[in-house]
Amino acid sequence: MRIGLVGVDGSIHIKRWSGWLRKHGHEVTMLSLTPHRDDSRDYDSWVCVRPRSGKLGPVYTALALRKKVQEINFDLVHGHYLTGGGWYASMSGAKHIIVSAWGSDIYFDTKDFLKRQCVRYALRHSDVVLGDSDHILREVKKFAPRADARKVIFGIDTELFKPNPIRHDKFRFLSIRATASIYNPQTIISAFEEANLDAELWLFKPSAGSFDVYDYVKARPELDKKVIWLDKKPYDKMPELYNSVDVGVSIPSWDSSSTAVNECMACGVPVIVSNIPQNHEWVDMDRGVFTLIDASSLAEKMALVHGTVMTYMSANARKKVVQDGDFGSEMAKAERIYQEVLDGEA
Repeated sequence: MRIGLVGVDGSIHIKRWSGWLRKHGHEVTMLSLTPHRDDSRDYDSWVCVRPRSGKLGPVYTALALRKKVQEINFDLVHGHYLTGGGWYASMSGAKHIIVSAWGSDIYFDTKDFLKRQCVRYALRHSDVVLGDSDHILREVKKFAPRADARKVIFGIDTELFKPNPIRHDKFRFLSIRATASIYNPQTIISAFEEANLDAELWLFKPSAGSFDVYDYVKARPELDKKVIWLDKKPYDKMPELYNSVDVGVSIPSWDSSSTAVNECMACGVPVIVSNIPQNHEWVDMDRGVFTLIDASSLAEKMALVHGTVMTYMSANARKKVVQDGDFGSEMAKAERIYQEVLDGEA
């Protein structure tokens, strides 16, 4: 197949998606909505569709994409993220269109009137909509009841992400998501402080808008001694990081199926996660612990796992991901959907 992917080419999810397709005989062009070309070799070709500014900017951008799609004559175009690549893909005039809901496009962007209309349009003008959780597919159906919505997750390379524990003296918690407000880092910090354990808390250095969390820690010398700030890690170094800790923590207020949570579990590291529907698709009492998004509740759960032998949780966490979240199996599923669309069966 000749496939066009529309989105942000720096995304590790899109690069992995493209890399798998190319290894399995398909020709992939990245239709990038970012002007800086990533130096990845995961695409056969790369085309920049520079987003235009101004009120009519999205229209001009869509027309520019439409021209590129006509020139290259793809078998299908796949847009990632409904209010970005998904909407532009649905406007592209391609013969066949697939879009993917990523999470915040459905859960957050739809609160805005104009973005909600973009989401509806993308869903209603696509052959198939992909989502990575049962919950997000139910939300898709609320906006487009007749949409052909299928579950395909980004998947985990379970040969790369596997248990290989690195010995360490202190018990370690890892906040496995970015230190950004959407992932409630202040709640994690406050809970760790309240639990007052003989342990370390590892977090990624904060993104813009979350430096108050860093300042909070630095203003408390005893807490500061226990908090380790991490630089962003390249994808192939993440297994080493997960294997260096004892428990992963992820407590967003809303989410899709979290690749980071699944990577952590695939390494045999149990997780503490927020009690939201998507997490129940991966975590139960044999694979991790649920918490309210509340410092006292999370402190209680941290203290619980700190004093627990978690061997059974570790084994069950990995088993679940290998069984239901293997990257190769999920991509083979996506390839079958592509073929169904081309054959007119979807």
